Amino acid sequence: MKPIQLKITFIIATVLLLVFIFGGLVTYSIADISKYNTSKIETLSKTPGDLSEVYIKNWQNQIKYKEKKIWIFAGLLLMTIISGLFFLRHYLISRIFAPLFEMTVKMLDFLNGKFSYTFETPTQDEMGQLQTTFNSMAQEVLRNMEELKALDEAKSDFLNIASHELRTPMTSIKGSLGLITAGALGKLNDEVMSLMKIAESETDRLIRLTNDILDMAKIEARKMPLKQGWCNLEDILNKTIEGLLGFSTASNVKIKLHEFRPISVFADPDRFQQILTNLLSNAIKFSPTSKPVEVIVVAQQSKQIVIQVRDHGKGMSPEQKSVLFQKFRQATSADNPLVKGTGLGLAIAKALVEEHHGEIGVDSKPNEGSTFFFTLPQWKYNDLAEMKAS
Repeated sequence: MKPIQLKITFIIATVLLLVFIFGGLVTYSIADISKYNTSKIETLSKTPGDLSEVYIKNWQNQIKYKEKKIWIFAGLLLMTIISGLFFLRHYLISRIFAPLFEMTVKMLDFLNGKFSYTFETPTQDEMGQLQTTFNSMAQEVLRNMEELKALDEAKSDFLNIASHELRTPMTSIKGSLGLITAGALGKLNDEVMSLMKIAESETDRLIRLTNDILDMAKIEARKMPLKQGWCNLEDILNKTIEGLLGFSTASNVKIKLHEFRPISVFADPDRFQQILTNLLSNAIKFSPTSKPVEVIVVAQQSKQIVIQVRDHGKGMSPEQKSVLFQKFRQATSADNPLVKGTGLGLAIAKALVEEHHGEIGVDSKPNEGSTFFFTLPQWKYNDLAEMKAS
């Protein structure tokens, strides 16, 4: 048996033994009084009348003495029970509950990223084994953190190399391919021109993938600070829609902006436009031709402003929605095949919305289209008399 279990068992056994002894003495004393009373009654019935008073007085003295013994044994019994319970409580608090509380504090410190405390020598019992296990786990976590820190530094070095050494040649390749397809080196036959356009398109996709990976890494490393300020919501929406005009025209999908009251939002305009671009381009990819993608602004006093992007595609199942905002994941199925993309657009949009202290989500059902939405906490009507702030 382990130490704490053994000691608790010993305490309980000792208390029960004392309770049994003193309880037995009380029971014996009560039984003795009953027997004594019966004996004296029989004696008095056979004793001459002139001696009855002496017997009665002696009888009363004996009864008082035996009752006093009962009270003493009962008091000892009660004190034993109270003392045993008190000692057991003190032992449980000092050897179990107090160490558990300390362990809880340390675990909460680990949960909150606080690791500045010294490891104590554990006791040789069950709580000591728990402390030893926690110490081993904590030391392993600290070692892993050092390794993760080294890996993060290595990743940062790689990103620096990628940003300077990878994007520059890709940009040059794109420019060269653009000049060739524009006829700078003469007219090309149809087969060569087709191959050149494929190469140019794939180069664009590779550049987008590189930029998305770099943006995601910067967001995760908290190295993409926002430059927030008050900006006109309608201007940002129109600028974003104009920037996607070529893509929407090629996909034969129009973007419809619903009317709304003039509003200003407190946001980083470039990152806000990046959020909108990712949501709109995603909606265009999965929308059927000839059906518009709708942009809806919902503003209510005392609430966050909501920007919705609604498409009329095939919609998504709950399983597809659960992985939608994860990195390198797309909502695909047998009826909804993979669409070319980096798989980072929605993850970046989610991260940027959260950087603005907003929320992002999607409402979708199979065959009913999808409505992506995100919120911003700080906004105001351009009429200052009707201002709303976070």
